[in-house]
Amino acid sequence: MLSPSPVPSLWRSTGLCFLTLGEPDERGFQEVQADLERAGKHGKSPPAKVAALEALTAACWVASEDEHNTRATMQALQWHWRRGEQMHGRLAGVLQ
Repeated sequence: MLSPSPVPSLWRSTGLCFLTLGEPDERGFQEVQADLERAGKHGKSPPAKVAALEALTAACWVASEDEHNTRATMQALQWHWRRGEQMHGRLAGVLQ
């Protein structure tokens, strides 16, 4: 049996760190934003991508105070959401 990848755990831990902060930390958010967005797009496995996007969501929700960073993050998440809907639509077409 293969052992699970540590990457999803790393991203989940990052998200939990931001949740435990409990107060805005724009600099901290900016330090992880690009890495989490990149991991959400180009992660090596679907669980790693999902974990990175969950961490990005938590970090943005808790730490971001800058309207521009929040808006950019929401647009990135919207891109992933739309892409997921397109993938499900293509899959449904193949299965019919």
